[in-house]
Amino acid sequence: MSTSLQSANLMDSIWVEQQKFEAIKLYYRVLDAICRAEAQTLHAMLERTGIAAFNLSKVIESFIRHEESHPRELRRHLNSLEELD
Repeated sequence: MSTSLQSANLMDSIWVEQQKFEAIKLYYRVLDAICRAEAQTLHAMLERTGIAAFNLSKVIESFIRHEESHPRELRRHLNSLEELD
C-alpha cells in the first residue's frame, strides 16, 4: 500500500471519528433540550416517576422539534425512521 493511500485512509478514519463525536454531541444537546422542555411542561414529572432513559425512536418528533438547526436531509431521515416504527 502506498504512503499516499495510507495517509488518505488515516485522514478518512480521523474524519469519521470526528463526525461520530459531533453526532454524539448533537444527540446529547438535543436530549438535554428535550428533557428540560418536558420537565418544564410536566413540572418535573420525569423526576417524580423515576424515568431515567428512553428509546430515541419513541421521541423522534420531540428530537426534531427541539433542535432547529437539523439539516433537511436529517429531518427526512428521522421522519422515515419514525414511520417504520
